[in-house]
Amino acid sequence: MSTLVGVYPNLHLHKEIKVFNSYFLNDNVYTFNLNDKNFSTRDFLLKKDLPKYEKMLFDKDNLMKKELKQRRSKHNFRSRMRKRYQLNDKAFEEMLLKNKEYQRKLANIKKFEEGQQDFDQQIGLLIRQAMARFIKKTNDILHQFTKNITISDLKLVYKAKSKLNQVVFSVSVLGVKKTLDRENVGFDYTLSDGDKSALALSSFLARVSFSEDLEKQVIVIDDPFTSFDSGRKLMTIEAITNLTANVQQIILLTHDKNFLFEFANNVKGIVTASEINLWQLVPSGKFVTFRQLYHSDTEGLIERTLKKLQIFLSEGESNPDRLLSIARSLRPLLEEIFRIKYPEFYEDNTWLSTYLDYIRKSENDPHYRRFAKLLPEKDLIIAVMDYTKKFNHSSSSVIDSVELEGFVKRTLEVFDNI
Repeated sequence: MSTLVGVYPNLHLHKEIKVFNSYFLNDNVYTFNLNDKNFSTRDFLLKKDLPKYEKMLFDKDNLMKKELKQRRSKHNFRSRMRKRYQLNDKAFEEMLLKNKEYQRKLANIKKFEEGQQDFDQQIGLLIRQAMARFIKKTNDILHQFTKNITISDLKLVYKAKSKLNQVVFSVSVLGVKKTLDRENVGFDYTLSDGDKSALALSSFLARVSFSEDLEKQVIVIDDPFTSFDSGRKLMTIEAITNLTANVQQIILLTHDKNFLFEFANNVKGIVTASEINLWQLVPSGKFVTFRQLYHSDTEGLIERTLKKLQIFLSEGESNPDRLLSIARSLRPLLEEIFRIKYPEFYEDNTWLSTYLDYIRKSENDPHYRRFAKLLPEKDLIIAVMDYTKKFNHSSSSVIDSVELEGFVKRTLEVFDNI
């Protein structure tokens, strides 16, 4: 098993490093935090609005400090009055209603709160104006991949009082707007893996394009391509190539060697051959080694097997040896895609039956919860295992090409869902 992977510890990233991975999308919701490790609100604002934005933040912070000071003063005042007057709660509150000093403190607190809310509205307006530019840029990139999905609107989310820290977007799918509710940020359309990748990558590239000092940025892109759609592959390569011309360095991690080599070939007009380094991470148990990649490594097991199965489905086959080869390729194909999609679970002697066991465990064991989405595929996997086991160590079995065609289609269905 060979794979290219990237693992990032949960550390604060340097401001000139931006990281893309496929986890920008969770539960079919497009959302990101402002001021996260990769980007800040400043990245989205127009340069002419930055001084205004900074001043509003400064003034709002002063109001927050004044409000906090006034609240402490109010609390201390209540404590002193409690000690001075031995009154029941109702009488005590009635007395405070008539106390001018106490009421002045309440009025000040309200004034400071309203001032912060006013700044929130002004800041929100600046962000909305900047986000309109971001939405347009994202859609321009996204529509190169698919015309079916469009970011149509945004909502600013306040997770804490007077603290804006998320932007949640509404997405139109085939022209139908899916509005995201503040309390339940989800919608009922399930995006395909290819759609998710396209939306996530488009938004990332749009965000990067607004970064200050773009030519100094180091961009880490982790597995941007998860679809076997050749058209989207070419568009992904072209989009990352265009970015390469504008940044200091691109670090691209992928499980797809063909994708890696095609990108390397495409970018040669922008950088010199000596600036392109291709390495493969080879896991073995708990350890990983590196080896340099060469173009002779391009076509891997998955590509060869998919090509063979597609030819069989379109043209048929009658030769017994080739039928046997096709039947024997089904199980390794599923094992390979499992290893690619779930590299953290791979170790020596991990077979299709091992992954089936992980799927079963996902119902009750949180450690295997990533496999839960494959519970509906459990019976299909068992059927493929039962069908192929008789061919593993014997070449004497007569293969029914019609039956084999059915199991090839089942295998490809499981493959697509993994």
